[in-house]
Amino acid sequence: MDAINRCITIVQRRVFFQDWLTATGRSMLVGLCVAGGLVLADRLLAVVVGGWVYALIGVAVVGAGVLGAWWRQPGRHAAAVLIDQRCALKDCVASALYASTLDGEPMARSVVDDAEAVAQRLSLKSAFPLRLTRVWTYAPLVTVGVLLLVVFLPEMDLIGVIRASQQKQSQQVRADAVQQEVLEAVTAVEQVTDAENKSDDSLEDAMKELAQISKQDLTQPELQRDAAAKLSQINQQLAQESQDRKEMFQSLQNTMSRLDPEVSGPADRFVDAMRRSDFDAAQDALGELAQSLDEMPGQDRQALRQQLDSLAGQLQQAASGHAQRAQDSQEQMRQTLQDAGMTEQQIEQTQQQGLTSDEIERMLTEQGLTSEQAQQLTQQIREMQQQRGNHDQNGETCEDLASALSRLNQQSDGQGSQQSSYDEMAKQLSELAKMQQELQKYRTARQQTQEALDQLYSQSSKPAIPPGTAEGGDPLGEERHIEPTQTHAVGDPNQGQGRVIASWMSDEGAVKNQAGVEFDQAVKEARDEAEQAVTDDRVPRRYHETVREYFNQMPQSPDQIKTPPPAPR
Repeated sequence: MDAINRCITIVQRRVFFQDWLTATGRSMLVGLCVAGGLVLADRLLAVVVGGWVYALIGVAVVGAGVLGAWWRQPGRHAAAVLIDQRCALKDCVASALYASTLDGEPMARSVVDDAEAVAQRLSLKSAFPLRLTRVWTYAPLVTVGVLLLVVFLPEMDLIGVIRASQQKQSQQVRADAVQQEVLEAVTAVEQVTDAENKSDDSLEDAMKELAQISKQDLTQPELQRDAAAKLSQINQQLAQESQDRKEMFQSLQNTMSRLDPEVSGPADRFVDAMRRSDFDAAQDALGELAQSLDEMPGQDRQALRQQLDSLAGQLQQAASGHAQRAQDSQEQMRQTLQDAGMTEQQIEQTQQQGLTSDEIERMLTEQGLTSEQAQQLTQQIREMQQQRGNHDQNGETCEDLASALSRLNQQSDGQGSQQSSYDEMAKQLSELAKMQQELQKYRTARQQTQEALDQLYSQSSKPAIPPGTAEGGDPLGEERHIEPTQTHAVGDPNQGQGRVIASWMSDEGAVKNQAGVEFDQAVKEARDEAEQAVTDDRVPRRYHETVREYFNQMPQSPDQIKTPPPAPR
């Protein structure tokens, strides 16, 4: 049985290798076709195919050949049958394999012996040759075709996959930039609101919603519109608050610029800082003045008393002027509301600033005014309220400074506590410096929100610029920069049938005091500009009093105009 077993083993191995060659050729052909398709998809359709995919195809080809050969591998009896068939032995080997299981049978032993003798003479290589099948003739051709595709086929983007990917990547980059700008704007506004230690419900709600939106994917147009709407709302409120504070501080600066101690003395540096509204420098100068007071000669001490007394008197006079202008603004607002038909109770509520703009507008509409008239009159009332508030605040500031200077003057005479007088004045100056810092914070916060809005508008293909903020284009080229301009839209432009392009008064009746408000604004702006010019020393010192006198002679309302004031000489 040794020869028979050896033959069966050889046949099993040769059949296995032949089946492996056949299965591997077929799987290789399939794998090459798949690889060619992937190359076409990569080059023509820009479908990115990693190298690991081709490696996986190679492993699959080898594995499929091995599995196919193993699955078709014949057993011992099948191998014996194949030997009988290929060698034309008429079941000699198969019968001997069966007879070997019959022990003690002389006939079985004779069959086995005959098969052994035949097996020793068999030439299995010729009966079971190893050869490449026809499929191996196609595999090299397909391989060459795939290599030609890899080498010569150019990269194309027939269905726009690369363009879409680049566009998506660009959108993501812009969205990340927008998200960063929005987060910076939220941080800047939070710093302002934290510093103010007060809560505006509408601003607080907008901030919360904007903070939630900023955490999401801002590549979505819906989220971009929501973020732009919230940013626009916040930007308008910051712009209004910044403008109100700027007007109030501008009025205070104009008051400070008029300070003139009339004599020179130790307080010259302090006075100069006060005139420039540099309250940090004024506080430093005051500290140096307090330290040198004990060693100050009598003549300088006398000059210091005159300077402080003059400054206190001028500040007290300025406080009275602010109080009078606040009273005039209140009376003007009362008269305007009376002319509009409001009751005394409604007027009191409005003057105490207990009503919102919507409530004032609603009450005016109930008095018979049209919507446009009510909107314009509400804006005028708000401006008069702001003017009155500015004068009240500046009047209190001037009065506090005058009182502090008076006590500081008493200290220079040796009366009162030196440290307490200095601390009181230093506290006043610190509050004014803080006012400047808060104004700068509002400007910074508004700038951050405007930059975030600009990023959102550049992200959108057709940005809709909301009312209240607008930035002009650049008709003269990139080198010319046009600063953002604050605009004013009457009412909500999104209400009604469309955007409000223009509005005008009808013949139903005129709104009183409109010309007066515009006249007051023009006079105020001219006076403020003149005061700033005097403060910045753009006007020679010898003309300071002449310029102030000229603008002080200007009428406070159109009714007071009779003849124009004489030009300064």
